[in-house]
Amino acid sequence: MDKLRFPLTLRRWQAGDSFMPRGLKSKKLLSYFLIGQKAPLNLKDEA
Repeated sequence: MDKLRFPLTLRRWQAGDSFMPRGLKSKKLLSYFLIGQKAPLNLKDEA
């Protein structure tokens, strides 16, 4: 919570977006995460 910037805004994901999963020490591309979760293509477009 210390690193959050307020106000928070939401947007659709874009190519190159990454996040830091809890328990990992490095960033992960959101596209790789969605592939690993076997998310359907239509869900990827809506996320």
